[in-house]
Amino acid sequence: MQIISIEPLPSSKSRRRITLDTRESFVLYAGELVKHPELRTSAFIDEDYYQQIKDTILLPRAKKRVLHLLEKQDRTMADVTDKLISGGYPPDVAALAAEYAASYGYIDDRRYTENYIYFNQEKKSRRRLFNDLLRKGVARELIEECLSEAELIPEEDKIKLLLSKKHYDKDTASQQDKARIIRFLMGRGYDYQTIKTLI
Repeated sequence: MQIISIEPLPSSKSRRRITLDTRESFVLYAGELVKHPELRTSAFIDEDYYQQIKDTILLPRAKKRVLHLLEKQDRTMADVTDKLISGGYPPDVAALAAEYAASYGYIDDRRYTENYIYFNQEKKSRRRLFNDLLRKGVARELIEECLSEAELIPEEDKIKLLLSKKHYDKDTASQQDKARIIRFLMGRGYDYQTIKTLI
């Protein structure tokens, strides 16, 4: 593998992005580069040397980064892995660090999904919950399983609650008011026919 560039990160004076001809890249501190003179633009490095950098520098750092990411909020495996990759870690290192955290129960997609449904079901439709969780990288089968096990508030009741919060009165609402509330509820993922019946 050949190093095609070593560039400072715009957000950090002390960190450098090393990009390989395989299009993979990783980030090291300037001080670490001094300790690894082999890492210079146009130089060739072999797989064993690169793996050593991953094992001794990148993976321990990625594990710490995962724990930091999880300090303030629960996250999915996919979210943690994506955050690490966008932070300059190679995909295999990011996956290993996420798996490490999951092995200790710090990441649990089932727990995340169940909590997400519980805390958001009052203001989001079943469809919206499903799509949001899918975007967060939760497996389709797990979402379906958790939704079927959850004691969901009936969609009609949720729509009625939202209509009440919006101070919607079907007897005095204009066509413009109705169109606005339909757009609002459909944006939350509710079914058009159900909305139309209730408004």
